[in-house]
Amino acid sequence: RGFKKASERRDAAQLDRDRVFLASAIRDLGAAARPLDGAGGIAINVKAVADARARVASLQPAAGTGTLAEACACLAEGDGERAGPLLDESLAGAARGAPPGASPPPRSALLALKVRASLLRARDKTATPRARRRAVLAATQHVGLARAAAG
Repeated sequence: RGFKKASERRDAAQLDRDRVFLASAIRDLGAAARPLDGAGGIAINVKAVADARARVASLQPAAGTGTLAEACACLAEGDGERAGPLLDESLAGAARGAPPGASPPPRSALLALKVRASLLRARDKTATPRARRRAVLAATQHVGLARAAAG
């Protein structure tokens, strides 16, 4: 390559290692976003997706991880308020918010995450009683939609 200094060689080697680590982290994120086998194909391990997203973000803060990973990070933090719109966006999108290189999760899995987000909003002590009741009703509706989507 025509490196003039040892420092240039070290920098180039470090950039190459960083690229490999980032590619590996993105593959791990895609694998974590797949629904679990033993749960009827509708359960996504929120903690695993949030951890994989954090690893990608630590390696490349500007890397796009998809709305599903963002929503799982919000759910892992217990923030159903922020997760709801992200999951809505995932449900509306053609790729369903899948991380780069991953296949989109089934609609039923996203609806199961919507149930979780609604229940988190229902437990929010700072919300008004009316908002909490609406969140419970939304969760009930999402359960029915998830069952219908799962077949």
